[in-house]
Amino acid sequence: MAKKPPTRKASPAGSPSKAKGTRKLPGVPPPEVDSPPQTQEAQFIFRGTVVQRGAATLAQITDTENTIVVLVEEVLHAPDALKDFQGQHVTVKMGAGQEVEDGGKYIFETVGWMFGESVAVICLRVLPADGVAEERMRAMVTARPSDKVRARAERADLVIAGQVTQVREVPREPGAPITEHDPEWQEATVRVAHVARGGKKSAPEEVKVRFAASRDVKWAKAPKFGVGQEGVWMLGDKAPEHKEMRAALAVPKTDYLVIDPEDFHPKEEMHRVLAKIE
Repeated sequence: MAKKPPTRKASPAGSPSKAKGTRKLPGVPPPEVDSPPQTQEAQFIFRGTVVQRGAATLAQITDTENTIVVLVEEVLHAPDALKDFQGQHVTVKMGAGQEVEDGGKYIFETVGWMFGESVAVICLRVLPADGVAEERMRAMVTARPSDKVRARAERADLVIAGQVTQVREVPREPGAPITEHDPEWQEATVRVAHVARGGKKSAPEEVKVRFAASRDVKWAKAPKFGVGQEGVWMLGDKAPEHKEMRAALAVPKTDYLVIDPEDFHPKEEMHRVLAKIE
């Protein structure tokens, strides 16, 4: 039998809903407060049973009118910080029009809210956990990586397969300060073996890629390159914010900026990635 979760009842009106010790979920993007739920992408998807309505597993949550306690029975999709939550109780904040029953089994699509002695998430969508819904959700979760690959390729100016032939440190500008999160810029020369997208007029023989060699937390997930490394590079980005970032980082026009994990896929993923975009 599952252990009964620690629950908290609502406090008098006007009490703070977030205590000083409450933190955001590590490694989980915060909810997009200005976006309607139907447009947001769920970060934590799970099947679970409603244990108690009008309750919470965090003392920091004092307004429990729209919160429920759910026993997580199966994690369908989650960031690293939440992958081991099967068998645990979590708090789910429900939205307008979202209704559940005590003891009911549902599939919850959520985003991170806060954590402390437990975890609280915000519900984007909720579906009864019948066989059809579960099968559909599993198919959707499985297809997600492919969708992201295609979306990134669509925004790219050039998609290539190739091999790194040279790596050099990028000289620091005279007088430029060394900051706490210094990226330690390096430049990789990539010999182009195959052009998957872009380069219609003249396929380049090689490209210059600027990347952050720093292992600092700010740059930890940014791709790092070494001589001999092979893979698929998705270079350039048509999104306006990418151009703004290039300008802010003073990246020369001759170099492509590669700092997002989606910008590069290693040799082991090469055939799968190319098959999705060609």
